[in-house]
Amino acid sequence: MLPNKNLKPYDKERMILECVTKKRIVVAEAMNGKRLLDNDDIQTNIHLIPDTVRERDNIDILQVEKFLSKDSWFQLLEILQKKEETAWHRKACSKAIKDNQESIACDCCLLWYHFLFSSLSTKPKARNWFCKSGKNKFN
Repeated sequence: MLPNKNLKPYDKERMILECVTKKRIVVAEAMNGKRLLDNDDIQTNIHLIPDTVRERDNIDILQVEKFLSKDSWFQLLEILQKKEETAWHRKACSKAIKDNQESIACDCCLLWYHFLFSSLSTKPKARNWFCKSGKNKFN
């Protein structure tokens, strides 16, 4: 299942920005037109950025360029390039993804989970799936 696919454009932009910034408050400020995100706002630790942001079929990073200064946009692209070079990891156990393991990504926070840690035994019938923290963000 592809996370984030059925969200409205505004929500997609917010989720992407929350994944690549250090603080949520700066996302709100940028999306409300109060300021552009700068280098100090961008998450530089690639291990704190969810693996799902590199799914080109699902996440269009170009959607958020308008919220970043020119320097921070190029910084983000460099960080995401480094992220591309690392192994995929799941949230609950922090282990690398293996091709034969069932997993699912949260449509809200974009983090991957083993079925074991998501309380799922099979692929859900619903189009979207939310982890506990993802459900709390929308409630």
